[in-house]
Amino acid sequence: MSSDSRQLDIFEQRIRDLGNRGDLDHDQKLELSRAIERRDEILTKQLLPPKHEQERVKLYLQPISLREANALISRWHRHHQPDRGCHFCIAVNDGENIRGVAIIGRPNARRLQDGYTAEVTRVATDGAPNACSMLYGAAWRAAKAIGYRRLVTYTLPEEGGGSLRGASFHLIGQAGGGSWSRKGRPRVDLHPTQTKLRWEKTTDHA
Repeated sequence: MSSDSRQLDIFEQRIRDLGNRGDLDHDQKLELSRAIERRDEILTKQLLPPKHEQERVKLYLQPISLREANALISRWHRHHQPDRGCHFCIAVNDGENIRGVAIIGRPNARRLQDGYTAEVTRVATDGAPNACSMLYGAAWRAAKAIGYRRLVTYTLPEEGGGSLRGASFHLIGQAGGGSWSRKGRPRVDLHPTQTKLRWEKTTDHA
């Protein structure tokens, strides 16, 4: 086993350990963020071709309807179904084809529904480099321009946060998780039920 593979196993185990805990203190949040960052660096090194072989593509922003965005979410997203509503949607294209989409709407968490907080509820791409960071950055600029003061989004503990860090989002800590199904209102869960990580960007640290 290579040195990178051993380090990858160590970081992934630490991410799982921290992700399964309850509330994290400040030092543990920093440790989790660093573990995710290092894990992402190793994965990127292993998965991406050499720089001279990587796809070089210039991306452009464009508006897109919820219907169109959901069609691409169905095709590209790993664990979420299309969204039912939104405030607005954004896409990136390479001059010919759409390469990624983002859906921005009302926060799912009721305590965040203060009228000044929006949530990036879906982001999906075909793997185009920098598409996710470009979408997150554009989502914040658009939300801020119409008066929102905070933009939140969530990732699974095993997912990377490189695109969010690239768009200057901050890792806040653990949030959510669990089933939507209740005794008096049974539902089939079509989303991951594990604890998630919340990221946000606000006008205080924009």
